[in-house]
Amino acid sequence: MTTDTARALGLLGFAMAAMNVGIRIDHVPTVPTPTNPVTVEIVSAHVEEPTASTIWTTLRFSNNSASPIWILTPIDGSDRDEYMPYYRFIVTDRFGRKVAPKYFCKDTGLWHNTTWPKDYLVEIRPGASHTLWRQLAASPKAAGRFRVDFQYVYEPEREIFPTPPQAWIGTLVAKPISIECCPTPTGPSNASKELVGGK
Repeated sequence: MTTDTARALGLLGFAMAAMNVGIRIDHVPTVPTPTNPVTVEIVSAHVEEPTASTIWTTLRFSNNSASPIWILTPIDGSDRDEYMPYYRFIVTDRFGRKVAPKYFCKDTGLWHNTTWPKDYLVEIRPGASHTLWRQLAASPKAAGRFRVDFQYVYEPEREIFPTPPQAWIGTLVAKPISIECCPTPTGPSNASKELVGGK
């Protein structure tokens, strides 16, 4: 066998090996992205008359798994990260500036005549959802378009209230929506609108 023949056979073998590698790569199955076991979404947001400065939202928690999931409803103080679960709402104007809350209650904790965790645990069965209303502390002072973000956070470490063993632990982030409102100082809003799923 001449040197040229050996070199040619070597190149042919290398090419065949490369083709085989390519065939193996082409046949590697793709791994589907797993579905989150639980999700949260802001279904809608609207402004309250007559001044259109109070924002109400509808939240929906959905169980996408094959087993029941337990979430926790908010404690007084959950909306400002005092007690978990955090119901963290952030309202920003079109310039990205946060809208300040219009009030803060000094007394926080469990709601009157409730017991932890019995009155706060909510079971969501497979394929089902749980919906609740929340009033936001943020209060727009001027007309405009506002973005509403929401996070549900339950990652307890040294919480005052013991962790229920069945409670889902983690952080959920909802897709933000937009709301347009036009507060007026003396009368009802003349152009308040509800926008679902906007940005």
